[in-house]
Parts: sequence; C-alpha cells; structure tokens
Amino acid sequence: LLGDTTEGAFIVGNGTDESNRSNLIFAGGNEVNISGKTITTNFQMTSGGTNNYVLTSDNDGNASWQNVSAATSLNLCYGSFYDTTTQTAATQNTAYIVQFNSTSTGETSGVTVNNNTGSTPTQITVSKDGVYDVQFSLQLYRSAGGTREKTAIWLRKNGLDVPETATLVTLQANSDYVVAAWNFFIKLKANDYAELMWSTTNTNIQIIRETSISPAPDVPSVILTINKID
Repeated sequence: LLGDTTEGAFIVGNGTDESNRSNLIFAGGNEVNISGKTITTNFQMTSGGTNNYVLTSDNDGNASWQNVSAATSLNLCYGSFYDTTTQTAATQNTAYIVQFNSTSTGETSGVTVNNNTGSTPTQITVSKDGVYDVQFSLQLYRSAGGTREKTAIWLRKNGLDVPETATLVTLQANSDYVVAAWNFFIKLKANDYAELMWSTTNTNIQIIRETSISPAPDVPSVILTINKID
C-alpha cells in the first residue's frame, strides 16, 4: 500500500524489484491498469450487456456490446447497378467506359457510382478498404454484318487498366445476341473506384437495351454487382 497516491492507491508487484513493472497491477480512481498478460477463467462486463450481443472494440481499444447484425454490418460494403440505355462504339478498336445510370438502392450499401470527367456515371466507388468481387453481364448485340468480329472487355482501377483482365467475345452474324458475363477479384481502398471497359472491332456491335419482350422483364444493357469479401 502506497502513501503517495499519485500513481495508484494500490500496487501489486513481483516482490523483487519495485522499478520492474512488467507484472504489476495499478489501482487508482476508477481504473485498474495491468502490465502484463491477464488470464482468467471467467469474464463479465455488465455495462450494456444484452443477450446474444457480441463484444467489439474501437480504434482505442474501448470495448462495448453490440448487436450481432449491427457488428457484422460495420464491415459490409456492396452494390448493384445497371443501365437502361443502349451503349455504342463510335469508332472501332477504341476503349470505351461502360456506364451505369441506375442503382438498385435496396441492394446497395457503402458503394456508389460517380461521374467521370465526362460527366458520365462510370466510376464504381467503394467506402471501405478490402478485396471486392465484381460481377457483371453485358447484353451484346450485332445489328449488321456477317463476318466474325470481336469485342474485348476488361477492368480499370482508378483510371488505369488492370493487367491480365481482358477477355475476347466473338460475334459472327447479323442479329446475334451474346451475353458476356464473368467476375473479377480486385483490392480497393476507401474512395478507390473500378470501371468496366470495352472495345470492338466493328461498330455494329452494341451493348443493347431491350424492352417489350413479354413475358420477361426489360433487359438492361449491363448489370454489375460488387461485394466486399475480405
């Protein structure tokens, strides 16, 4: 027990060296500080305790009880986007950015689509660091021609092409419909953005929007989903 309470009202040491505080307990005011490992068979924190809540921590190590679903949602980041216009290529063998003019608001949290420098909504922007699964489908259509032509699709990150992400799709005949659909894994930081790119060897190839195809619903020209997986 100390007469000087500037550090604590009660101190337990290792019994050999009062200057060695590698295994000490300091008690003073409303705090107990333990230097070293703490081992206990049971733990109880009554403040905020609620059945089926989980213990979480902030950046300073302050603990609190949180609802399981709320604690899980802290790390969620996902989005669903689509476009209701037909997208065309004015020039063959030229890179174009796929646009998304619509957001599935009920299926989107923490991800937005922002305008590029040309005021077109192309930039799929995330709010959290992580690895993301980007999945898409493009409804390709060839309006004219009969020789084999190609369309390339690839990914960009923050305005730069991502290496080894391009894939080629071939369309042979007039009125051909082809769906290009696959996915990418990409590591993004908060406020990074991804863009879907395309080019074609023939300007008769479009990313087409189709309506009035009852009994099916309308066909968006493109659908893209993104989900944080790590």
